Amino acid sequence: MYRSVYVDLEGLVFHNLESLNEAILKSLEKFNARNLTRRKESRRQIFEAVEKDALRPLPASRYQMKQRAVATVQRNSYVTL
Repeated sequence: MYRSVYVDLEGLVFHNLESLNEAILKSLEKFNARNLTRRKESRRQIFEAVEKDALRPLPASRYQMKQRAVATVQRNSYVTL
């Protein structure tokens, strides 16, 4: 998805954030409307048919972090908490 949107915007000049966001949204809509490889439907059609009815509203109260940990990545790529 990133490459598709990036290619659409590459070389364009935007003078404000609103015009950039509008161009990204148009490119994203075009990306989601395109049929998937080896399938007859698009990402948008699959979302509408399968996933949209399963969505629920967000909880009314925000999630509160109970504990925070700092991780260190070692030279051998292991993470120690």
